Amino acid sequence: MIIYSNAGLGNRLRVLFSYYYLYKNNKITMIWDKNKACTGLFLDYFKQLDNVNFIDNISEKIDIKTNSQHSHTKNIFIYKDLKLKDYLQEIINNNIKNLQKYIAIHIRRTDTISCPKKKNAYLSDEEYINFINKYPDYNIYIATDNYETQNKFYNLFKDRIKIINLIKQPSKYIPSIRQTSLEDTIIDIYMCVGATMFLGSSYSSLTTLIDDLRKNINI
Repeated sequence: MIIYSNAGLGNRLRVLFSYYYLYKNNKITMIWDKNKACTGLFLDYFKQLDNVNFIDNISEKIDIKTNSQHSHTKNIFIYKDLKLKDYLQEIINNNIKNLQKYIAIHIRRTDTISCPKKKNAYLSDEEYINFINKYPDYNIYIATDNYETQNKFYNLFKDRIKIINLIKQPSKYIPSIRQTSLEDTIIDIYMCVGATMFLGSSYSSLTTLIDDLRKNINI
């Protein structure tokens, strides 16, 4: 079985692990190429999965092309075998150790804004600020893909933000393009997973992934 998703990281992981969950006793091939939505390869950041062959180009006949999770795995935790490379896990462990008691927010601002606004599910900056202010004794981790958002929250709460990878101001703002690297995104995911309290972004596959991982470790 050859599977292909051309979406961003969160949706690709959801596709991969839903089919892996159902067919893990059989050999599957996942086409994981680089594009604007996902700029790195799975095996650059995560450990190899049993019975999964990763290829980075469309050189084979595709059996399943989708950006959606298999319907038979809805409401099932599918990420048990998702393991970070050791170097990334070490970065996250050190960050969590340095932050100690902290809360996290994920603010998606470069894309997926129109959909939550239409559904009245868009969270304003003020709502994230109110969430932060509920926990004045906690350090803060800011996960965002947008320079202006990061800069605003850092200036507001810099005394409580002990860990941050500053985003460079882009020369040109393109709404559909993230302003952070894929490695930064993965670190953001796991830092949010490790937080005591978390507030994410509606209609974001990364927030959904974070929520799924947090539920599994009973935070």
